[in-house]
Amino acid sequence: MNEAARSTEGVGARRAVWWERPLSDGRTSMIVSPADGRIPYTEQADTRLNAMPPLGADSPEDRTPSERCISYGIPRLGGPYSQNIHLVQTPDHILLLFEMIHEFRIIPLDGRSHLPASVTQWLGDSRGHWEGDTLVVETTNFNNRQRYRRLPLTTARLVERFTPTTDDTLRYEVTFDDASLWTESWTAALDMPRTVGPMFEYACHEGNVGMTAVLETARGEER
Repeated sequence: MNEAARSTEGVGARRAVWWERPLSDGRTSMIVSPADGRIPYTEQADTRLNAMPPLGADSPEDRTPSERCISYGIPRLGGPYSQNIHLVQTPDHILLLFEMIHEFRIIPLDGRSHLPASVTQWLGDSRGHWEGDTLVVETTNFNNRQRYRRLPLTTARLVERFTPTTDDTLRYEVTFDDASLWTESWTAALDMPRTVGPMFEYACHEGNVGMTAVLETARGEER
C-alpha cells in the first residue's frame, strides 16, 4: 500500500507530482467504532443517499461548498492535498487554521455555554475542555448547508479528541452522533504527524478554473 502511494507508475501516477502521500498503518478503514469499519446509516438516511442524483451543473450553486471555495467543513479526515492544520493554544482558546479553504476555528476553553440553537454556522459552534493531555471539542449548531458525505449536519453532534502520542504526533478521533442519520454513534481516527516548515496560502479562487470547466463542459454536452 505504501509503495503504491509513492509510485510514479500506473493509474493515479499524477499524485507523485502534487498529491501528498501519507503512510498507511495497514487499516482498511478510518472507522474504529463500530468494529466492522462501516458507517451505521439509518434506513431513512441510506434511502435518502441512494435517491440522490449526481451533482448538477446548471449553475455554481449545484456544486459543493468546497468546489465553490466556501467551506471544506469539519471534520477533516484527510484528503489528497492541502490538509495541514496549524494549531495555536492560549490559556482560554484553541485556534485551528486549516490549509484547505483557509478556514479558522476558534474554540473557547473557558466553560461557556453553546450558542442558542437558533444561531448556526458553517463550522458549527465548538466548545473545548481538557481531559488530562487530551483536548476534547464538542461541536453543534451547524447550518443547513454544511454536509458530511452529502447529508446535513444540522442536528448532529461531533466530539473530537486530540491526544499527543509522541512528541511529533497527535492522535485525532471524532465521534458522530445523530439518531436521524446513524443507528449508533460512530468514531473515526487518524494520526496527525508534525509537519516541518510553514503552511502556505490556499488561494482557492485565484487561478482556479475547475468551476468554469465544469459549467462549460455541461453547456457543451447540452449543445
